[in-house]
Amino acid sequence: AVEEAPASSPFDEKRPYKNSSADIYDYSKAIGEQNILKARKDFAVEVVILRPSSVIGGFDFKPSEMGKALLDFYKQKIPALPEGGFDFVDVRDVTKSVITAIERGRDGEIYLLSGKYYSMKELVAIVKIVTGKKIPSIVIPYSLLKFCLPLISFYSKLTGAAPLFTKASIGTLKNGHKNMDNTKASKELGHSVRPLQETLKDFYDWQRTNNVI
Repeated sequence: AVEEAPASSPFDEKRPYKNSSADIYDYSKAIGEQNILKARKDFAVEVVILRPSSVIGGFDFKPSEMGKALLDFYKQKIPALPEGGFDFVDVRDVTKSVITAIERGRDGEIYLLSGKYYSMKELVAIVKIVTGKKIPSIVIPYSLLKFCLPLISFYSKLTGAAPLFTKASIGTLKNGHKNMDNTKASKELGHSVRPLQETLKDFYDWQRTNNVI
């Protein structure tokens, strides 16, 4: 919903909203929040806004887009890594804070339910520890990935498979902020973050238990 830049200052709840020049998905988040805050004033509705970062973990039955990527790493379908990374948070930590926000969240306030930043290289290193699977070691620069997008799109249409990368996904990783500040949620909602290794282990354990892998 809000601008990632500048990367030099902490990413907190006070960042300005994105505008129509942003990716349509991001812009829809910005417009949605602003409409909700306007409704709070116009109709005296109690509003508490929660902003989780990239949510991962067990019970990912669909799976989510990030869940698909984790399964592809497990099945060794991804030969190389995109540049950048993102802030990942366990679904159970988010859920706990959502429940707490219903009980203790202040009307009209915004809370950032983030976890911790990991580069894609750091993420797959933990995947290797948890699964023992071979992981890609080559990191492809953003500029090269962007150049290859038409080929990736063409291959996707040809095979009927979802594209490995899209303009939006590689842009998200490139701009992923390394210092998302969840201090406010921690103080007011008791938001806490478990180690990523525990999250990934539980993700793969759930997939095995449910015969996905």
